[in-house]
Amino acid sequence: MSKVLTPIKAIRAKCLECCCNQRQEVKLCTVTGCSLYPYRMGHRPKKAAQRAQKRTENNLMDKLSMRGGKRLKWQASPLVICIAGII
Repeated sequence: MSKVLTPIKAIRAKCLECCCNQRQEVKLCTVTGCSLYPYRMGHRPKKAAQRAQKRTENNLMDKLSMRGGKRLKWQASPLVICIAGII
């Protein structure tokens, strides 16, 4: 019985096949015109970008809320986040 792959895992398998099963070559792929290119690392690019943005926002909030070793309770406004370069 054959193994059923999710679409993302199937794309990753195809990219590995294209690069002779070399993970580093998949990472360094230069065929940006390939329709599978954004998915080659086994992640949906939009979700990965959203997670990265959320991590950046959380890191900024942590940095802004720490003063003298004490955590302040406040929320940064969208203006503060925009000035910090997140948006």
